[in-house]
Amino acid sequence: TRSGHSVRPHRMATLKQVAVAAGVSTFTVSRVLSGRGRESRISDQRISQVEKVAAKLGYRPNAAARATREKRTRLIGVLTFTHVDAPEFTPQNQLIVQGINRELEKFGYLTSLIRINDLWECGEVKHRAFAEQLGDGIAAINILPPSLEEQLDGHFKNCVWVDANVFKDGRCVRRDEYMAGRLLVEHAARVGYERVIYLDDFDDDGDLEPLIGYRHYSWTERGDGVREAAEEHGLGLEVIPCGYHWEPGFARVGERFDEKCLVLGYGIAHSRMAIRMAMECGLMVGRDFGLACCEWVPELGLEWPGLCHADFDRLAMGEEAARLLVEQIDASLKTPKSHSSAKQPKVIERDPIKQAPTLVVGDSAPGPGRY
Repeated sequence: TRSGHSVRPHRMATLKQVAVAAGVSTFTVSRVLSGRGRESRISDQRISQVEKVAAKLGYRPNAAARATREKRTRLIGVLTFTHVDAPEFTPQNQLIVQGINRELEKFGYLTSLIRINDLWECGEVKHRAFAEQLGDGIAAINILPPSLEEQLDGHFKNCVWVDANVFKDGRCVRRDEYMAGRLLVEHAARVGYERVIYLDDFDDDGDLEPLIGYRHYSWTERGDGVREAAEEHGLGLEVIPCGYHWEPGFARVGERFDEKCLVLGYGIAHSRMAIRMAMECGLMVGRDFGLACCEWVPELGLEWPGLCHADFDRLAMGEEAARLLVEQIDASLKTPKSHSSAKQPKVIERDPIKQAPTLVVGDSAPGPGRY
């Protein structure tokens, strides 16, 4: 190198050589190359300088040696749906995964995606993540069978639950689904609708959530918000269970839609169902009836730019979950050795985290006579 410290092409540079070439301490190099530069308040300029020198010298950190030294692998499992049979969940979950990954990168962690569908076979857990101690923790997203929830909590010392039916102080990030249903009904009352038709999921065991067969907490909370707000504002309420799949009898449901009615979908699939119901009767959204949805994903911005809906920042949910997990891991590493064998991590004292929704008003629900 120009500084006079030569490095043979076939031999990897050492941490000390990178430090000397960059004009910084070995501690600074270590923190930067382990992804913890900003955590240590190292400037972006210095981080960039160290990374460029390390790349030029061909330095690659030894992950195995670092894991032994730090007593952590810096690998985090992310358990979620990624399945063609569950399109209702995949887009939403991917945003949470992106948030988790983006935030964990700031702390020098890598994520490994674990599909629920691969993990759970014939009622038995069959995955290396459970057979071996591969990572420092796991983030579980969305609904899981209760027995799997118990195994996750028992096997992984550090575990956080994101948008899941498990709600434990200091270890969970959820959406405030009650407010999602309530906000939309309050909007209906505000703009002059007199009735709400709530297209809900089926309320029997015939058509529960795809693949898993367990209700997501949003089903109860959204419904409670809709019912209570409708009662408080004196709106008529009709709940129609319609599930995720079209049935021949649904064609006549559109006959109940009129300009004084807001049709509210429990989820995206239900709002799409409302469109088909309306088409069967020759009705137009916004003109002949109002339409809103308790759910939203960015892709719908192209399909339905004017759809009135409740929105949640799932990317921010993922980032919050990542911070909780890192905090939990750090706390567990500080636990005295006499308690190191305990399965339960140290509980972080904090209130449960519930993300509030945002009401996005579109031209699909302008109010009677305002189209």
